This record gives sequence, C-alpha cells and structure tokens, in this order.
Amino acid sequence: PSTDKLQLFTSAIATIENQLPIPDEYKNKNLKESPIAVVNEIYNGGDVPLPWLTAYNLPVDNEIIKKAGSKLTLIKNIQEGIQFQIERLRN
Repeated sequence: PSTDKLQLFTSAIATIENQLPIPDEYKNKNLKESPIAVVNEIYNGGDVPLPWLTAYNLPVDNEIIKKAGSKLTLIKNIQEGIQFQIERLRN
C-alpha cells in the first residue's frame, strides 16, 4: 500500500523538478523514473548497532545511475521506530 502511494511521485518526478523555484541551470534535465519501494525490515545484523538506516538508494555509482537509473528503498518500521523514540523524548 505505501509503495503504491509513492508511485504518484515516481511518475511525476520530472514535473516536480521543472517546477522547483531554482534557476534552470541547476535542474536535472535527464531525470529517469526511479522506483520507490517501502519495506519493513525483519532482521538487521552486524557488529555495530548504529546508525540505523531508514532508507537507501542503489546503485551509488553515477555512471550506472545515468545508464540504468536507481531505486529508492524506504524502511518503514525503522522510520516509525525512530519517530516513536523522538516523540517519547519530547514528552
């Protein structure tokens, strides 16, 4: 469901870029549609517990991105957990 809601942004990314209030020289003219996926992390292992990744964008190589594009993955339950902790600290 969350991934489906974000498809609106994926299909409109070029339109959004063109409407930004910045000079045209800074706008990306070669934007490609990048899929956005929303996932829940089930397990995370390793020696160092922090920092928690809340999202990642792959690949990271600019040449590959120019040829094939990239994919943004948002980790929903980690983002919600961090937000919960922030709200708890505020109160």
